[in-house]
Amino acid sequence: MQTTNGDSLTSQPMAELFAFGDSLVDTGNLFAATIGLVPPSPPYFDGRFSNGPLAVERLAAQLGLPLSDRTNFAVGGARTDRTNNLDNPLLKPGGLLDQLDRFTSQAAELGAGAEDLYFIWAGGNDFLNQPTDPGAAVNAAVNNIATVVSTLAQAGARNIVVAKTPNLGRTPRSLEAGLLQPLTVLSTTFNAALESTLTQLEATFPGTNVILTDLFSLGESIAQDPSAFGFSNTTSPFLNGLTPADPAADPNQFFFWDEVHPTARSHSLFANAFRSSVISGITDDVTRIGTLEDDRLVGFSGNDRLSGRGGSDFLQGNAGNDVLLGGEQADTLVGGGGRDDLTGAEGADLLRGGLGRDRFLYGNPNHGRDIIADFQIGQDLIDLTTIFNKPEYGDSNRFAAYIRVAQVSEGAVVRIDANGDIAGGFKPLAVLSNISAGDLTAASFLVA
Repeated sequence: MQTTNGDSLTSQPMAELFAFGDSLVDTGNLFAATIGLVPPSPPYFDGRFSNGPLAVERLAAQLGLPLSDRTNFAVGGARTDRTNNLDNPLLKPGGLLDQLDRFTSQAAELGAGAEDLYFIWAGGNDFLNQPTDPGAAVNAAVNNIATVVSTLAQAGARNIVVAKTPNLGRTPRSLEAGLLQPLTVLSTTFNAALESTLTQLEATFPGTNVILTDLFSLGESIAQDPSAFGFSNTTSPFLNGLTPADPAADPNQFFFWDEVHPTARSHSLFANAFRSSVISGITDDVTRIGTLEDDRLVGFSGNDRLSGRGGSDFLQGNAGNDVLLGGEQADTLVGGGGRDDLTGAEGADLLRGGLGRDRFLYGNPNHGRDIIADFQIGQDLIDLTTIFNKPEYGDSNRFAAYIRVAQVSEGAVVRIDANGDIAGGFKPLAVLSNISAGDLTAASFLVA
């Protein structure tokens, strides 16, 4: 595969997100199985047990990973075993282990592999009805989730996200039943056992990374100070049955949509928690190559290489020393805390290096006028060596001969002689936002 900026790249499989769980993850499987009856939509959103997109959908979008009904195996009502709270003589949607069976039977056809992200959020349905033997229920749920993780790892999964449950005692149903204390204890016991078991399991699969996401602590922070997170009600549901308890109320002010399911806004906060744990938890070096369409490519904590190719792409390196390559159209490239290399290539691109000592590389003086939004004098560099290694740039003082810097309203504009010693004019290469032209010297450029 060849990019427009001339870098030779090996074709990489397109990474996807595979999801398993219950109604907190189900984006329409139960809805399809019940011919659009459960959950009733409206008031529920498009087959989801909420009023909008779920955390797993938001996470997939944030990471630029496709999630579809092909890759989401979650079913509302699922317990971690092979049972479902909605099982009846006419329909048995099954549990988490059934989802695993369906996945393994289709994995080859789906092209599931090590480059994909695997997501598990389950357990709530095992506990919400207050099991008669909480200890046995915890052990069974943890063992079931461990079975899913180990099976995925044996199949080659490298990165597996597993959610710790939020406090099940804080759902409106639990509060109304007076179960805050026992279900709080059960939630913390389950989370501790899950972490202990999966930590030990991870050690038996050296190539697998289990990423635990702590939703319990986030939920407790929200419950203790709702207004800090923009909520006015974290104890009552927005819905009373299938209608709003208060038609004039704003659902975004509510943590719960119904007696057990969060609102879309709550899901957005959970999604941010998942994203943070995934970004920090994946330390392998990742190579992601876009398509000829608009792409969103996100790196993690390793030294990642992201290439947008065609389309107007968004590339984000995050931690590590990353290489970000734009493509044919106007792209947005965002580095992180490491020493990143950013090449916008064709198009008028927006470049943000981040906190590290970054290089903004140019290989063609005729590429579009970029905006470098956070250039740091004395730290970042504009690398023009590829351009100046061409024979038409023969002057020994290349900065003085071929570069012009001027002040414009947006900042400092850098212009370059597009033809070198051949007759021609200076063309704008980049605008450095909020930079004074007088502060840019030869020290800010690599020219040889």
